[in-house]
Amino acid sequence: MSRRDTLKRELLRFIAEESSADFDRLALEVARYQRDTLPAYGALVHACDKELNHWRDAPFVPTEIFREVDLSPATSEASAVFLTSGTTGVGRRGLRRVPDLELYHAGCRTPFMEGVLTGHDKPIPWLSLIPSSEALRDSSLSHMVSYLGDELASELVYGANEAGLLPTQIQHAMTAWHQASRPYLILTTSFALVRLFDTLESLPQAPQGSVMMLTGGFKGKSRTLSEDELLTQIHERLGIPPSRVIGEYGMTELSSQAYGTPFQSPPWLNMRVIDPITLQDMPPGEQGLVGFFDLLNLDNVS
Repeated sequence: MSRRDTLKRELLRFIAEESSADFDRLALEVARYQRDTLPAYGALVHACDKELNHWRDAPFVPTEIFREVDLSPATSEASAVFLTSGTTGVGRRGLRRVPDLELYHAGCRTPFMEGVLTGHDKPIPWLSLIPSSEALRDSSLSHMVSYLGDELASELVYGANEAGLLPTQIQHAMTAWHQASRPYLILTTSFALVRLFDTLESLPQAPQGSVMMLTGGFKGKSRTLSEDELLTQIHERLGIPPSRVIGEYGMTELSSQAYGTPFQSPPWLNMRVIDPITLQDMPPGEQGLVGFFDLLNLDNVS
């Protein structure tokens, strides 16, 4: 069995057991594997002249680097190629080639069920204002929604495609579920939701028990709302209280997601707030950069 296959098997077992006990050991093995197999990252580690005695010794990679360098194995074929949204105003879009989606799929199901679908023992309908993976093949968010929807939704209606919102489909689904008193899940970005509110003056109230997964912000957009303003509009326009609006944090550069307020990450995703100069952990309550170590980024940079 190859070094990669052994690591992958251990990571799949780690996901299944949902225990953080082995994180330090696995993270160090993953960091050393990426040093040895990802040419660009190996060059960075050697340039920093650091021994990897602990996973925290592994140098961070700024997200901007994904626009400039392919941080993937040199010889592998990709099962998927995900691109960043390009909303930061820079011409090039960040890229992540994913040779193998098995770890991504294994790690996204349980956090979503526990973070978003908690309280729903049976499948409910989904309305996605995020286009399908067929419409946006290079979107990691679309891939996640389509993959999870196929497994977990009783019905999945896409209220958007690559060109934008589909108001007729949205209105029809919301009205049908409202009349049947069927609670449902809305999956949306903040910007798509504001577009919906601007496009449709009258929206049926979501039945009690409905829930929303809300992700993304307004960077690069001309119209913005504060978090409180958006939550107020969601409650007034759709009848979904703030406690049923679940935040999602994900990035094209990551394989894992965090949910809730504050964000709760699964055992395989370490989230830190760090000093932008020293890269050391900040005290609780202080602002800084967000640093990640994502065990599931085995074939990219963790």
